[in-house]
Amino acid sequence: MEDVNVMDLKLKDKMSTLYERVRDEEDYFNCELDEIDYSRIFFKAGKERISSWKDNTICMFKYKFNNKDSVLIVVSIPINSAKETSKSKNVAERIMEVVAASEECFTTLDSTTSTEIRTEKFIYLTLVKIIEEE
Repeated sequence: MEDVNVMDLKLKDKMSTLYERVRDEEDYFNCELDEIDYSRIFFKAGKERISSWKDNTICMFKYKFNNKDSVLIVVSIPINSAKETSKSKNVAERIMEVVAASEECFTTLDSTTSTEIRTEKFIYLTLVKIIEEE
Protein backbone atom coordinates (compact mmCIF):
# COMPACT_ATOMS: atom_id res chain seq x y z
CA MET A 1 0.00 0.00 0.00
CA GLU A 2 1.35 3.43 -0.93
CA ASP A 3 2.02 6.09 1.70
CA VAL A 4 -0.67 8.35 0.26
CA ASN A 5 -3.31 5.66 0.69
CA VAL A 6 -2.25 5.05 4.28
CA MET A 7 -2.58 8.76 5.00
CA ASP A 8 -6.01 8.84 3.35
CA LEU A 9 -7.14 5.94 5.50
CA LYS A 10 -5.96 7.74 8.59
CA LEU A 11 -7.84 10.87 7.58
CA LYS A 12 -10.94 8.84 6.71
CA ASP A 13 -10.79 7.11 10.10
CA LYS A 14 -10.41 10.41 11.95
CA MET A 15 -13.33 11.92 10.06
CA SER A 16 -15.50 8.88 10.68
CA THR A 17 -14.72 8.91 14.41
CA LEU A 18 -15.54 12.61 14.76
CA TYR A 19 -18.71 12.20 12.71
CA GLU A 20 -19.95 9.34 14.91
CA ARG A 21 -19.25 11.41 18.01
CA VAL A 22 -20.96 14.59 16.76
CA ARG A 23 -24.03 13.32 14.89
CA ASP A 24 -25.91 12.29 18.04
CA GLU A 25 -25.26 15.51 19.96
CA GLU A 26 -28.22 17.57 21.13
CA ASP A 27 -26.68 21.02 20.54
CA TYR A 28 -26.47 22.55 17.09
CA PHE A 29 -23.94 25.00 15.70
CA ASN A 30 -26.03 28.05 14.83
CA CYS A 31 -24.52 30.10 12.05
CA GLU A 32 -25.08 30.52 8.33
CA LEU A 33 -22.32 28.93 6.23
CA ASP A 34 -21.28 32.29 4.78
CA GLU A 35 -21.04 33.86 8.25
CA ILE A 36 -18.67 31.40 9.94
CA ASP A 37 -15.93 33.05 11.99
CA TYR A 38 -13.09 30.73 11.06
CA SER A 39 -10.67 32.31 13.52
CA ARG A 40 -12.93 31.25 16.43
CA ILE A 41 -14.62 28.07 15.28
CA PHE A 42 -11.75 25.79 16.29
CA PHE A 43 -11.73 27.25 19.80
CA LYS A 44 -15.46 26.63 20.04
CA ALA A 45 -15.03 23.02 18.92
CA GLY A 46 -13.22 21.82 22.04
CA LYS A 47 -11.17 18.65 22.08
CA GLU A 48 -14.13 16.29 21.59
CA ARG A 49 -14.95 17.78 18.16
CA ILE A 50 -11.46 18.39 16.80
CA SER A 51 -8.66 16.37 15.23
CA SER A 52 -5.57 17.00 13.15
CA TRP A 53 -4.13 15.38 10.07
CA LYS A 54 -0.77 16.42 8.69
CA ASP A 55 -0.79 20.24 9.05
CA ASN A 56 -4.58 20.40 8.77
CA THR A 57 -7.06 20.81 11.59
CA ILE A 58 -10.54 19.31 11.36
CA CYS A 59 -13.56 20.15 13.49
CA MET A 60 -17.16 19.03 13.33
CA PHE A 61 -20.47 20.24 14.76
CA LYS A 62 -24.07 19.12 14.64
CA TYR A 63 -25.80 21.48 12.21
CA LYS A 64 -29.10 22.22 10.45
CA PHE A 65 -28.70 22.36 6.68
CA ASN A 66 -31.84 22.93 4.59
CA ASN A 67 -33.82 22.15 7.76
CA LYS A 68 -32.25 18.69 8.02
CA ASP A 69 -29.97 17.33 10.73
CA SER A 70 -26.44 17.49 9.41
CA VAL A 71 -22.81 17.58 10.41
CA LEU A 72 -20.75 20.66 9.62
CA ILE A 73 -17.11 19.83 8.88
CA VAL A 74 -14.50 22.59 8.79
CA VAL A 75 -10.92 21.86 7.74
CA SER A 76 -8.19 24.47 8.06
CA ILE A 77 -5.49 23.96 5.45
CA PRO A 78 -2.35 26.09 5.65
CA ILE A 79 -1.47 27.75 2.38
CA ASN A 80 2.20 26.91 2.98
CA SER A 81 2.57 23.58 4.74
CA ALA A 82 5.58 23.30 7.08
CA LYS A 83 5.57 19.49 6.88
CA GLU A 84 5.80 19.32 3.11
CA THR A 85 9.11 19.15 1.26
CA SER A 86 10.22 20.81 -1.96
CA LYS A 87 8.26 18.12 -3.78
CA SER A 88 5.21 19.19 -1.80
CA LYS A 89 1.76 19.27 -3.17
CA ASN A 90 0.31 22.67 -3.83
CA VAL A 91 -2.64 23.78 -1.75
CA ALA A 92 -5.17 22.78 -4.43
CA GLU A 93 -3.88 19.20 -4.35
CA ARG A 94 -4.12 19.15 -0.55
CA ILE A 95 -7.72 20.41 -0.74
CA MET A 96 -8.59 17.70 -3.25
CA GLU A 97 -6.97 15.11 -0.98
CA VAL A 98 -9.28 16.16 1.89
CA VAL A 99 -12.35 16.22 -0.37
CA ALA A 100 -11.52 12.77 -1.77
CA ALA A 101 -11.09 11.30 1.72
CA SER A 102 -14.36 12.96 2.79
CA GLU A 103 -16.25 11.51 -0.15
CA GLU A 104 -14.74 8.10 0.54
CA CYS A 105 -15.85 8.34 4.15
CA PHE A 106 -19.34 9.80 3.58
CA THR A 107 -20.05 8.78 -0.06
CA THR A 108 -21.71 12.13 -0.77
CA LEU A 109 -21.33 15.63 0.60
CA ASP A 110 -24.29 18.01 0.57
CA SER A 111 -22.26 21.22 0.47
CA THR A 112 -18.61 22.00 -0.22
CA THR A 113 -17.09 25.47 -0.14
CA SER A 114 -13.65 26.91 0.41
CA THR A 115 -12.64 30.28 1.80
CA GLU A 116 -9.16 31.71 1.64
CA ILE A 117 -8.15 34.14 4.38
CA ARG A 118 -4.77 35.46 3.29
CA THR A 119 -4.12 37.36 6.53
CA GLU A 120 -4.35 34.06 8.41
CA LYS A 121 -2.53 32.15 5.63
CA PHE A 122 -5.17 29.41 5.62
CA ILE A 123 -7.83 28.03 3.35
CA TYR A 124 -10.91 26.84 5.18
CA LEU A 125 -12.78 23.98 3.57
CA THR A 126 -16.39 23.84 4.75
CA LEU A 127 -18.28 20.61 4.14
CA VAL A 128 -21.79 19.59 5.14
CA LYS A 129 -23.11 16.04 5.34
CA ILE A 130 -26.83 15.53 5.94
CA ILE A 131 -27.38 12.78 8.50
CA GLU A 132 -29.28 10.03 6.79
CA GLU A 133 -31.96 8.27 8.78
CA GLU A 134 -31.17 4.68 9.54
